[in-house]
Amino acid sequence: MQSDQAPYLDSDPDPLAVLSHLEAAIEHTAPEVFDRETDDVSASDRMAATGAVATTAAEHPLAASQCAPQLLTVLTHVTTATETEASLTQGERQRLVRELCGALRDIATETPSAVYDHLTDLQTLLAADALEARAVAAEVLAQAADEYPAQFQHPDAVLSATLGDSLVSIQRHGADIAATLCAEWPAEVSANIPTLIDLLDAADDDLRQKAANAIHEISIVTPSRVAEDTDVLGAHLRDSDGHFRSLIILVFLELAEVDHEAIWNYADDIRWNLTQSHESARERAGVLLARLSILSTEKLPTLVDILETALKVETTESLSIPVQQLANIHPAPATELYDLLLQEATGEDWELDTREDFIIAAYWITEATDAVPAEETLERLKPVLSSEHAALRAAVALLYLEVHEIAPTKVENTLRAPGEAASEDLTELAWIDTDAFDEQATAPVLKQIQSQAESKVGEVDTTPPDTADLIEPTYTWARKENPSVVLQRAVDAMQREDRTVLAEIDEVVSYLSRNSRVTQRVAIRVFYLASLKHPQQAARHLDEVLDLTTSPFTQIRRSALWIVLTLVDNNPKPVVENPEPFLDGLTHEDRLTRQAAAWTLVEISSRETSGLAAVVDQLIAAIETEHVLSSFAVEVVLADIVATNPESLQPHTGPLLEKLQLGLRADPDEFKTVDSLVDLETTEAEDEISLSLFPMKEFLNDQNRIDERPLMSALLSLFLFDSSLSVKHSDGIRDLLGGAARDTKQGLWLLGLTARAGEPGVAEFAEDISTLLLTEKALNPQVTEELADCLVSVTDVIPAAFVPWVDELISRLLEIEETAATDADHHGLVTALLGLISACLTEMDPERYPTPDRFLAFLKYDDDAGKHATSILGRLVDTYPSEGGEAREAIVEWCASSQDTADLVGAVEFLTRTGSVSTLNETFETAHED
Repeated sequence: MQSDQAPYLDSDPDPLAVLSHLEAAIEHTAPEVFDRETDDVSASDRMAATGAVATTAAEHPLAASQCAPQLLTVLTHVTTATETEASLTQGERQRLVRELCGALRDIATETPSAVYDHLTDLQTLLAADALEARAVAAEVLAQAADEYPAQFQHPDAVLSATLGDSLVSIQRHGADIAATLCAEWPAEVSANIPTLIDLLDAADDDLRQKAANAIHEISIVTPSRVAEDTDVLGAHLRDSDGHFRSLIILVFLELAEVDHEAIWNYADDIRWNLTQSHESARERAGVLLARLSILSTEKLPTLVDILETALKVETTESLSIPVQQLANIHPAPATELYDLLLQEATGEDWELDTREDFIIAAYWITEATDAVPAEETLERLKPVLSSEHAALRAAVALLYLEVHEIAPTKVENTLRAPGEAASEDLTELAWIDTDAFDEQATAPVLKQIQSQAESKVGEVDTTPPDTADLIEPTYTWARKENPSVVLQRAVDAMQREDRTVLAEIDEVVSYLSRNSRVTQRVAIRVFYLASLKHPQQAARHLDEVLDLTTSPFTQIRRSALWIVLTLVDNNPKPVVENPEPFLDGLTHEDRLTRQAAAWTLVEISSRETSGLAAVVDQLIAAIETEHVLSSFAVEVVLADIVATNPESLQPHTGPLLEKLQLGLRADPDEFKTVDSLVDLETTEAEDEISLSLFPMKEFLNDQNRIDERPLMSALLSLFLFDSSLSVKHSDGIRDLLGGAARDTKQGLWLLGLTARAGEPGVAEFAEDISTLLLTEKALNPQVTEELADCLVSVTDVIPAAFVPWVDELISRLLEIEETAATDADHHGLVTALLGLISACLTEMDPERYPTPDRFLAFLKYDDDAGKHATSILGRLVDTYPSEGGEAREAIVEWCASSQDTADLVGAVEFLTRTGSVSTLNETFETAHED
């Protein structure tokens, strides 16, 4: 092979020429050229051809993908053949493998199908002695398993090779492959459980977590097989790595379905996890406890000690389920928790639903056992009667009424105001019922209170207010049929994956409309599972779920919103046509409800913005400092609206600028919260319905949008639509410029956009920009780049506006050059300032011109700065002819080093005007012969 026949052998190859000869390059790297008997290709030619393949794959992966089979063949040959067979030195071989692996990875990234069609060759590479070849094969196989699991015919060889490899990164890919393929190939993957269990003791934390995740995925498909190793898995329940523990607990959640008796043996380990600091492990331990309380009701009494410990450390909201199960089914042993439940119910550290559940559990205990709280406990509950949350008021009223039947004096002493006559004791109870209960739902209790109150104080107004919430005080449904029965029946139907699930889902849907909070809570949990497993089928019932998005009960409302978010892709029409519940949800006090509502609005705005354009003021009001994640989602909605209907946001420019100044910045703890929510395994547990924020987390991670807020994108689009907005809202722009560095950057961004649009009114801000340049903030890394861009933009439009500030700007320029000359971050600002000063000189009286010596130093900067400096010097030479000599020498030196003749216009002008034609000719002859 001759160099003049191969463009990829040139020292500076043309990529298009390489592309046209790609097949030739591949041919020269084919296995036969490494056969010693026929090898007539030099090592340098062989390496050049391989380099061409790698370069072409990186720059033109789509075209290179057609050569994927040859690439794999060559790579397999080179990595599996002996050194003698390959006729390669060790150095040649390593370089060849490295470049071919890079090419293969580039092709797989851009056109994965081109590589996935050759799984057999990739599997062969797993036996290569070159680590890089094995690593890239494992990486691509993991991608293929994720996208094309059915194409893996009997993947036991791949799993055996990857999981048993000596390289940790390859073992990680093996664990990912096992997790991905277990649903498609359960028998083959399950055979590797012993290896995965061994990896749970690996030194690498990431590998351990991936192995645990794979075991969890297998436990979903074949729980009985994983259950055989329950003892080995249980040994990891107290591991020091909280995330790893949380994955093991997920496995136990699945194993509880097939052998809950065995899981009860780890009750102490569950208790220990409930007291630890890792949030995900605590939450999942609570879910596991809840699952056990549903599956093994006869063992509920043994939970008393565990629940007591967990309640005292306020560990997880999931405790409300075992607490209610215990109180409802085994109230006698639950009396040990009685006062503790009510103490926790008065605390602010629990969600409102959980506090309400604790009070209702106490109500059940009292009803069944005649146990009553101490007077001090009743006293602590009294402030809840004035709570703005009707459901909490109702729960306390129910408890008071039940206790009143057993120990009336305790209740009367608690409710009687100082100095109040005993004959008026029950007036307070009647008032509570009227304000908190719906008349129809609470008729028995209402009549009882009314009759007792009338006998002592006369008639009582029992008309319920319009805002009353619904509650079924006696929870008769829960006594007629345990919620776990409905739950288990529906779960079994979904796991059968047969047509009977249709009838089961219909039955669950029928429960959604019942006038019972307990019924609805159980039904919506089951329907959530159905929406995950059968989204198209569940989406047919989206109207019923939408009815619950305005439920007065937080947990039901939150769950309904999340289900809508899950199913909107399958049935968007009713959601898009009915945005009101989600707008209302933006102001809800529950964080997860707000976030679910906000992200559902994002789903709506991505499809249709006409309905949302009419409620822009509501959306803007929902952007609040303390509601970071939901506020970001709302800003995405506003950006969608301005893209299709900017007129609707024009009148709201002022409020938008005010919201931009809010310190809407998520700290690490906020992101930690997001990570704990973004966990599909957790949300798949039927007793843990929390909001999944995959799309929001993606958005927040994309382009580090904590600094680049979507609201900024909306405002940029708005200012592009109407460039006069910066002048109309000059106060808002000035507030940004005078704010923190982040605000200043955004204000400059808007001004620069306005200037680039040719808006002359931006001259109004010349003083503000000049003043900013004189401050230390101008050198802040967050501000400098945007300030430089803004200066370039205003220079083209309004240079005359800066003439009064020229002296100060020059002084500031010299100061920056003196103090920050070595800082490349400030070169852009220096260049922009030079350009502005140069433009100002054209508008100035020559008598005000500065002396040339002040600008000589800037010839040492890059060509852009030198271009502006020579332009300035050329204009000053007539005013200061005596200083022309020094300037001429500096410019000649700069001309000799300049890389771009197009930048020499100012130099030519200067040298011509100073009569230095010979110097000019000499400079061009020596430095720019071309």
